[in-house]
Amino acid sequence: MEPAPSGLVWKVVGGAERGGVIVRTGRELSAQQASSRLSTGALVQQRELQGERLHYTRLTGSGPETGWVSVRLGDRDLLVGAGRNEVRAAGLRPAAGAPEPAAAGGADAAGGGGQQASADSAVPKAARSRRTPPGLEALVRRLEQKGLLGSAAVREAMLTVDRKHYSASPSDDVAYADRPHAIGHDATISAPHMHAHALGLLAGHLTPGARALDVGCGSGYLCACMAEMVGESGRVIGIDYLAPLVQLSERNIRKADGHLLDTGQLVLKQGDGWKGCPEEAPFHCIHVGAAAESMPEALLEQLRPGGRLVIPVGSGSQTFYQVDKMLDGRIEQKALMGVMYVPLVKLGE
Repeated sequence: MEPAPSGLVWKVVGGAERGGVIVRTGRELSAQQASSRLSTGALVQQRELQGERLHYTRLTGSGPETGWVSVRLGDRDLLVGAGRNEVRAAGLRPAAGAPEPAAAGGADAAGGGGQQASADSAVPKAARSRRTPPGLEALVRRLEQKGLLGSAAVREAMLTVDRKHYSASPSDDVAYADRPHAIGHDATISAPHMHAHALGLLAGHLTPGARALDVGCGSGYLCACMAEMVGESGRVIGIDYLAPLVQLSERNIRKADGHLLDTGQLVLKQGDGWKGCPEEAPFHCIHVGAAAESMPEALLEQLRPGGRLVIPVGSGSQTFYQVDKMLDGRIEQKALMGVMYVPLVKLGE
């Protein structure tokens, strides 16, 4: 069995209807197109990742030996992080420390977006040493059956971070119900389906080594999930305008996920969500868990090119937006759905 390559390994999942994905000789989309496509199912080694453009060396499959491909096309993944079993099945030996897939469900991480993806994002380290409570497992299974878990990385993060530790209720019926509930200080913990949706939108950017911001960390649940997805080489900043909510986040995280704080992959701060966290910027992705009256310009500035922001906007009628900063700095906004969130309060108001 061959040893695994030292670079991250990706799997081509897009282009099945056309025989694979387009390969170009350079990073720019205007670069010359190769005479053949990189076949769907091929495994490639990452040489360089710039925004949503991947410079690769082919390991399996057919197509050009090397070149540049896009890891995403709109909302669709073209390449994702290859799982340990897939690397092994290709006759390669998984790298030392590479995770095993979970016993139930897929092993592949969602890839693409503004940062690297690998098998590490598919199975968070804590998930492999912790028994999943039946109520949590049932909740995640229900979300999966409804088609709300489009990424194995999201599924494993939500199985790893026990929602009950972040709930204000000790009851399984409340903690694992697919609905929001109050956690004190006029704040709520969002419904699990909204957490799954937000993580799914950001999965291609919440990859090992990524830097992310969670505005309105509240219970601490979502930023803990985000921190599991970015791994020990990544960093997630959770901020809230109320000191008691920052303290609540830390208490909740310390119940079972304190390693995230100890390693520094998750940092909690009191701060004004409208201003973001400029000292930690730029971010590969930003999640906002409260509704802003208008789009916060500071958050757009702190998003790196190729990054993504998800945010509810509106005072009366609210809309959940996906905001992408293109590699040339242009901002593209997409209205996704009507929502109802607590307002994003400015510090001191």
